[in-house]
Amino acid sequence: MSMKRNLYLNSNGSLKRKESTIYYFTAEGRRILPVEQIKAIYAVGRINVTSGVMSFLARQGIPLHFFGYYGNYEGSFYPRRRLISGYAVLKQAAAHLDQGQRLHIARCMVEACISNMAWAVRDYRGRVDGIDKVLGDLSGLIPEVRAAGTVSVLLSVEGRAWNTYYDAFNMVIKDFKMGPRVKRPPNNPVNALISLGNTLLYSAVLTQLYHTQLDPSISFLHEPLERRFSLSLDIAEMFKPEFVDRLIFRVLNLQQLREEHFDQDLNYCILNEEGRKVFLNEFDGVLRKTRRHPRLRRSVSNEMLLRLDCYKLLKHVVEGRPYQPYQSTRGW
Repeated sequence: MSMKRNLYLNSNGSLKRKESTIYYFTAEGRRILPVEQIKAIYAVGRINVTSGVMSFLARQGIPLHFFGYYGNYEGSFYPRRRLISGYAVLKQAAAHLDQGQRLHIARCMVEACISNMAWAVRDYRGRVDGIDKVLGDLSGLIPEVRAAGTVSVLLSVEGRAWNTYYDAFNMVIKDFKMGPRVKRPPNNPVNALISLGNTLLYSAVLTQLYHTQLDPSISFLHEPLERRFSLSLDIAEMFKPEFVDRLIFRVLNLQQLREEHFDQDLNYCILNEEGRKVFLNEFDGVLRKTRRHPRLRRSVSNEMLLRLDCYKLLKHVVEGRPYQPYQSTRGW
């Protein structure tokens, strides 16, 4: 990939443009954004944006993702797509409408997702009580995935897998308890980190889809609904355990994030600005981390792995190549 970086706007402020320069105004002052070095912008703070900024970002091909007060995804400014293929979109739509093909793709995604859940916690086996049972329960769901006759049944199996997997969070994380998964709004630090991490990953996948010929609104596991890019949800599922959850284990167990990094009330919990700065920096580090790719025989970033998975899906629906979505390297 190029040397361009993601830009995370953590503080409340505004973006304004003067000719070919974009300025970021906050309570701390004015900052010039290096547009030529930016691949995507994540507006995690409350950001006001002028139409001149949007027009300039569109010409530069830079997506702008917006997040809400509770770390939830609110929407994206998606520049006019440059990689457009009517043939690819038709093949993708045909694969969705073909119930057999859609079911096959969705099965592959769910099986990879459950395998990656197991990978995320297997290192704690023998060190943390209860992990063996979680791994056994996850493994027991794989035959149900392979036997599922509809996408709705698959989603049900996947839902049970997430519930089983989230039980391990209370075993692995030392000083915080997760309890049930609560999203809107998150009710404790662990749920707050899961919500923010998942939406960041969803946006990162959407950024990579922008650089392919796939239509982000045509999905296979999740239903394609209005007001969301459901294919991003599909692809993000496989990467959540490694890219988000392992990060959460690390920042909490190493006390990079502590109680004072969260604002809590009776009904909600969110990261404060200082906590967001820590988590955003660590999340960006996960995306930028490189590894040796066995097929390409060169080092690629984790962010590039997201795009490579998009390519694999594209080649499957267009060329009929076998679809093998991402699985973390150590498997079961």
